[in-house]
Amino acid sequence: MKNPSFDFIINSMNAWQQRKQDKKFITELLQKSYAFEITLPKKRDEKFYHFYLGLDLYPYLRNEKEEKPQLYMHIVPASADTMLNIKKNKETLADWITSNKIETKFNCTNSKITDEEALKRIDAWSTIDAWISYNQVFNGFQIPAEDLDSTKQPTTLTGYFAIKEEKGLVVPDIVISRITGDTTLEYYDMARLCPPFKTQADRNSFGLLDFIYVDKSF
Repeated sequence: MKNPSFDFIINSMNAWQQRKQDKKFITELLQKSYAFEITLPKKRDEKFYHFYLGLDLYPYLRNEKEEKPQLYMHIVPASADTMLNIKKNKETLADWITSNKIETKFNCTNSKITDEEALKRIDAWSTIDAWISYNQVFNGFQIPAEDLDSTKQPTTLTGYFAIKEEKGLVVPDIVISRITGDTTLEYYDMARLCPPFKTQADRNSFGLLDFIYVDKSF
């Protein structure tokens, strides 16, 4: 989506926060979700980017062909994701946040993982229903900037929903595929699920969440 409005972003995040309490609805939605293009904002970050889930409950108002609820991924540099910056720079939204649809099917032409491990995790996403039944549904992910923006070659980035094993537990993940100018395909594992948050300061660093008014009991 080009130049999403601030209201659209916040409304979609509110819709996700509200409807994620309905685990049956969310399970059906996430099981059909697969991947999304990663478009980095014009304003870059040296440390991290925040990836937020958004839910458009009424996509037919913008496109008559879209009848069912549509998931989006909103990407914002962590350094810009503060209450002060958001209030101050609403008018230049397109410079520091991007939004892309999460597709049900997607053809894609340090923290690096093998192709075999990446495909195993992506395939395991089909078991997301089991994870949701025992856990609080997430709002987004934090991803290191150096792993997204570390190459000067022309690069296509795609994020795939996945499930990984971590210390004996299964955890939702985003596996990043990077296709460079020489058509080399690499997979990276770099996402941290949010929530849970490590500290209150960690929670406060996700500024867009402060604009969500539905159920702030993170």
